[in-house]
Amino acid sequence: MGPVQETLLIPLLGRAVETRRGKGLIHDLKAVSIVDQINYDFSQWKNVRSITDTTVRTRMIDEDVSAFLEEHPTGNIVEIGCGLNTRFERLDNGKAIWHEFDLPDVIELRKKFFLPTERRFTRDANVLSDDWFRGIRADQPTCFVAEAVLIYLNNSQAEQVLSTIASHFSNSWIITDTTPSVMVETQASHDAMKHLEKKSWFQWCCDHPKDLEKLGLRLQKSQGLYEAKPHIQKRLSLKMRVVYKFRFFWKEGIRNYRINLFFTDP
Repeated sequence: MGPVQETLLIPLLGRAVETRRGKGLIHDLKAVSIVDQINYDFSQWKNVRSITDTTVRTRMIDEDVSAFLEEHPTGNIVEIGCGLNTRFERLDNGKAIWHEFDLPDVIELRKKFFLPTERRFTRDANVLSDDWFRGIRADQPTCFVAEAVLIYLNNSQAEQVLSTIASHFSNSWIITDTTPSVMVETQASHDAMKHLEKKSWFQWCCDHPKDLEKLGLRLQKSQGLYEAKPHIQKRLSLKMRVVYKFRFFWKEGIRNYRINLFFTDP
């Protein structure tokens, strides 16, 4: 895989580690199975805090997707940069239509572990193309999920993707994370990213998610990892609960990293 695509292994490992811990943040046996089958040296991320942080992020996003499904049980879920995500396995309600997009090399890898169904469509696509969203019915309620995806694009590219969604899909949800400038500028000391090529590092600097409303979006909610609901934080290990409690000691970058829910205009 390309250097950016390699980053998909970080949240995969996070879900596997938490599942193995038992009564952890998530129960994802599929992630455990995939980690066991992939020939990759995961030891570089052993005991790295960001591994847990990615799973907290996943749980926070899962709750927003679940809220969408409660409101729109037959709607569309669109995973942009699906990687080796298992959100379908965790949240599918038996009614929604799922669309999963990623680059060709990732989709080839994904095919080794996942099978399409009559309600699950997986395609290779570049979200910077004009028609990547083909096949998604714009007249159906749609929830777009870009978890740890847009942050690897530059500012104009990330905004292009959001603007494209806003212009083609009204009354839809967009869930995405944003990285502040200071986090982008200090990746040489980031506990997970420092082990990867610079080509794979974050690029998108977004200090104020509300500024993205200029693209035709409405910011409904924006949260830091430390603002995860108590029932999520309660699932952390004792060590990580202490870390989250004393979040004011965190580096500025991770403190201002946000998980955001936007609505597109009617």
